[in-house]
Amino acid sequence: MYRKKFPLTRIAGLLSCLAITTASLSATTNGFNVLVQTVDQQDLADMKAMGSEVVRISLAQRALMRWKADGDGYGQFQDGEDYNFINSNGVVKYPDNFAKMHEAIQAAIDEGLKVIIDPHAVTGANQHYTMRETDPFWQDPVHKDNWVRLWKRVAQEIKDANYGDAIWAFDLMNEPASSEGALNRGGIVDLNDTYKELATEIHQILPSVDLILEFVERDFANGYVKAPSFYSSNREDQLIFGPHMYWQLEYTHQVRNDNNLAYPDLDKEFTYFDMLHGEGHWQDVIDYKNDHNTRIFIGEVGVEAGPDAGWDTNDENNPNPAGGGDIWYKDVIEMFEANGFDYTFHSYNTPQPGFDHNNSHAARKALTIEMLNGSYVDRLPPTPPTPSGAYIAFDSFEDWRTNGPFTGAEGWRSAIWTTVEDNGFLPVVSSIDSTDGDLSAKIIRASSITRTIDLGSVENVTINFDHRTGGLNDENDEGQDLEVFVNSGSGDVLVYTGTRGDSFQSATINLNDFIGNGLEYRNNTSITFKGNGNGATEFYAIDNVVIRTNGTNTPPPSGDSDVLAGDTFDDNTFAGGEGAWASTEWSIDEDEPVIANGGTTETAGQAKELKLVRKDTVSRAIDYGSATNVSLRFARRVHSLESTDAAFVQINATGNESDWVNLFSYDANSEQSATDYVIETVDISSYKSSNTILRFKSVSSGKGDYLYVDDIQIIDLDADSSEGGSSEPLPIPANYQAENRTSQSQTQIGSATPGFSGTGYVDMSSGAGAFIEWNDVNVGEGVYKLRVFFANGDAIDETRPCELTVNGVSYGDYSCVSRTGALDWKNQNKRDIPLNAGDNTIRLTATTDVGGPLIDELFILEN
Repeated sequence: MYRKKFPLTRIAGLLSCLAITTASLSATTNGFNVLVQTVDQQDLADMKAMGSEVVRISLAQRALMRWKADGDGYGQFQDGEDYNFINSNGVVKYPDNFAKMHEAIQAAIDEGLKVIIDPHAVTGANQHYTMRETDPFWQDPVHKDNWVRLWKRVAQEIKDANYGDAIWAFDLMNEPASSEGALNRGGIVDLNDTYKELATEIHQILPSVDLILEFVERDFANGYVKAPSFYSSNREDQLIFGPHMYWQLEYTHQVRNDNNLAYPDLDKEFTYFDMLHGEGHWQDVIDYKNDHNTRIFIGEVGVEAGPDAGWDTNDENNPNPAGGGDIWYKDVIEMFEANGFDYTFHSYNTPQPGFDHNNSHAARKALTIEMLNGSYVDRLPPTPPTPSGAYIAFDSFEDWRTNGPFTGAEGWRSAIWTTVEDNGFLPVVSSIDSTDGDLSAKIIRASSITRTIDLGSVENVTINFDHRTGGLNDENDEGQDLEVFVNSGSGDVLVYTGTRGDSFQSATINLNDFIGNGLEYRNNTSITFKGNGNGATEFYAIDNVVIRTNGTNTPPPSGDSDVLAGDTFDDNTFAGGEGAWASTEWSIDEDEPVIANGGTTETAGQAKELKLVRKDTVSRAIDYGSATNVSLRFARRVHSLESTDAAFVQINATGNESDWVNLFSYDANSEQSATDYVIETVDISSYKSSNTILRFKSVSSGKGDYLYVDDIQIIDLDADSSEGGSSEPLPIPANYQAENRTSQSQTQIGSATPGFSGTGYVDMSSGAGAFIEWNDVNVGEGVYKLRVFFANGDAIDETRPCELTVNGVSYGDYSCVSRTGALDWKNQNKRDIPLNAGDNTIRLTATTDVGGPLIDELFILEN
C-alpha cells in the first residue's frame, strides 16, 4: 500500500484554522469523502490543493442496485434477482454506474490522489447509509453472499483496469452494527467471519490490495475485534481497522438532534477526556492499535454545519458560541495525528450537510477552502497561568482536557482530588460556574473534595481560593454554608465557614491560627472543601486554590534529588529495576503476587504494576550507600478493601521479624480506586543499616481485594540530578535530523530519494555494522517514545533490521519493513525508552549484511 510520510509543512496550512501546531503531529494520511454521482474534476483538484492525499469514493449502492423507495425516500432492496447488481449469468445490469466509478478513480489519479473504494450501502441493510443490529443482513446469509459477490465484481473491475498502487484500500463494510449485538438478537451472521470471507475472496483476485475493516468503538473495548488472526503474519499488515468518528451522535454530522449541546461541556460529560476514557471509547481504539501494531483509518469524521450546529456558516470569523465545532475538530484531529490515525473528512460536496455545506455547489467549496486555510478562530480557553508570587501548590481546575476532572495543577502530594458523593450527587468540574468563565470545582449538596499536601518542611502557610454558591440565597438556607477542613493526622479541623452569594469572593485561611489546636505542619496533610446543601440545585463553586508559604516557593523534592534504586515492573519480572538494590530480586512470601498490565504510565498495555491480593508479600533489600537523607516514593492504589482487609508498606533495619515498622497502612477507610493512583512519599533516613529491607504486604480475604504498587523509587535528597549535558533541553516533540548526526560508521548522506525533510538523509545500506548516532539528545529526564522515519525499497515485507541502543543499553530490534516494495518514507515507533537529564546517546546499527535503510529523521515524543 502507498504509505508516504505526510510532510508537516503541508498539513500546517490545512489545519491552521484549528490552531494545531505541526510540531505535535505524526505522519498520517488524510483526505475527504465524496459521492461517485456528484464529485467532479474541480472538486478533486481543490482537495489536492488543500493538502489531501486520499479520497474515499462512496459508490452509494443505490447506483449499483435497483432500489425500491418508500415514502421517506430511503426504502429497501427488493428481493429476488433484482436484489443483485448482476443476474445469475453474471451480466451487469447497470454498467453505467461502474463507468462512473472508473471515471472518478481516473479523475483522482489525474490529480495525484490515492483512492479508497467504498460501496457504502450494504445488502440486507434497512438504510443505505448505515447498519443496525436488527438488519436482515445478520439474520439471513443470502445477504452476506450477495455482498461477497458484489465485492468480487468490484475487485475484478479494478484488476482489469490495472490502476496499480493508485488504489489505497477497499473499505469492506460501511458502519456495520456491533456484530456481538446482532448475535445477541438472534443473528446468525458474524462480522468477523464475514470479513474473513471477503478478505479471502478479494485477495484471490487482487493479492496486494489493503482492506479496511470497520468496527464500532465498543467492539474494540469488549475485545470483539479478532481480525488480525485472519492471516499468517506476512498478510496482517494488509488489514486496516477503524470506526467512524461521530461522537457524540446527537452533536455530530447529519444528526444534530440536540441543538443545545455544545463542545466542550463537562456537566454533560462531553469533553476530550470523555472522548478518550468515557463513552467515546477512543482510548480502547488507541490501545488496540498499539497492542497489535496495526493501522487505524477513520473513514468518516465531521460535524454538521449550520446556524444551530458546530459551525456557523453565516459568520466565518465567529463560530456559533453554542456549538464549539472548531474546538471539537481541533481535539479530534489532534487525537488522530498524535496516534498516527489516517482519516477522511465527511464530506465534500455531497447532498448531506458537511462542514463544506452551504446553499450552492460553488459556495460549499469556497467555504471548505476558507475553513481549512484559517478563516475560523480557535476558541479553546487559554491555559491558566501559574499563580503569581510564591506558592507550594495550586489548582484552578483547568487541566480536565487530557487527564480528566480533579487531576490537574502541581505541588500536591496526591495525584487527584478525592470526591465523596451525597445522595447520589458527586462533585463535578463545571464549565459554567467559575471565576473567569472557564472551569471550577462544583460541589453539589453535601458532597466534598479532598486532596493531600506535604507541609512538613514549611511554616506560615495560607490557603487562598475563590468561592460562590448557587441556589442557597433564601432564609431557609441558613447554616448550609461551605466548610473547609484541614487534617494533619489528628482529625478534621474546621478552618473556614463560607458565606452565601451568587458572585465569587476571595478567601484566605492562615493555618498559623490553628497550629497547636489540632493541627501541625506535617506531610500528608489533607484539605477538604465540603458543601452543606440538601437540594439538587444547591452547589458551591471553588476556583483558584493556592497554597502559599511565607514568601518562598517549595517545589516537590524530586527536581533536586537522585534515584538510588527503582522498579517500575515494566520488564514483567520480579528481578527487574535498577540502582542500589542490595538483593537481585524481590522475595515472595505466602500467596503468589503477580505483575499485571496497567501502571501509572500505561502505554499500549505494555506498562506493568505490582498486584498484591490475599496474603501476598514482596520484599527487597536496600543499599543506601553513602546517602544519609533518603526518602521512599511510590505510587499506589487500593481497591475494594473491606471489613478486616488491610495492606501495609513496611521497613525493617535489623532483619528481625519483630522489628517491622509500618510506613503506611491501608484499610476499608483508605482512599480507594480501581484506576487512580496516589503518590506516597516518606522519609526513611533513620532506617539505614547494612540490612534494610522494604516490604509491601497484603492481608485480605477476597480475590477482588487488591493493593497495586508502581514506580518505586529510593531517593537521595541531597544528590543533584541536574548535572550532565551542556545543552538546553528541547521541547517535546523534539526533532533530530539524520544528516546532523554526531557519529557514524559506513554511512553516507544522500538526497536522491525525494520526500525527505531537512537537507538530506543518511544511507545505511553498506552492510552489517553501519550505524548512525546522535549523542546530543536532550529533552529532559523521562520515559519517551522514539519515532524514526526511514525508506526501504526492498521487496514487500523485506526488513532491514537495526539494533537500537540508548546510552549503551540495547532496546532490541528496530524493524524497518518495506510495505510496498517502493522506496517510500515510513515511520516506526519504539515506546518506553528512558532518557536521562542532559545529553543522551541514541544509536541505530544495521545487523545484517543488507545493511540498514535510509534514515531521514528522529523524533522524541511523549510516551
